[in-house]
Amino acid sequence: MDKKKRQNGRQPLAFFLVSIRKIMTHKLKRSQFDIMHPLFDAMKRENLPSTQRLLLLGLFRFVDGDGVCFPSYSALMDETGLSRQSIANTIKKLSESGWLTYEPGDKSKSLANTYYLNLERLGLTTQSKIVPIEGYIAQDGTKWSCAADYWKSRQQTI
Repeated sequence: MDKKKRQNGRQPLAFFLVSIRKIMTHKLKRSQFDIMHPLFDAMKRENLPSTQRLLLLGLFRFVDGDGVCFPSYSALMDETGLSRQSIANTIKKLSESGWLTYEPGDKSKSLANTYYLNLERLGLTTQSKIVPIEGYIAQDGTKWSCAADYWKSRQQTI
């Protein structure tokens, strides 16, 4: 920028507007960081055992703004340091106590489970985003009912 535009420490109006738009856009989106404080409060309030707390934190590392994630057991083992059996038992306990629900992944395709974390339990509300579409055509030409189905079919464990 030339010195005339930065006179008296001012930045050009265009830069200011772009900065404000970025800030406003960020505020409209919910991220895992917006969920963390209510999560800590809820875990403290309900006095969860340490393995359940650890696994919830591990799951929240992968969660999107709607409370959905699908990490593999390997990823959860790396994230938490828990054994595969401990993770399976803890997921069952969290599911029974209403912290999450899950759908088993297709083991023949090595797909991970899909976890739906209960955001209402944290005092957060969810909004449905319905986008009418006719379907999704992948880059390889295959047709799918939606893009999420295509990407879930391509999910692989590492």
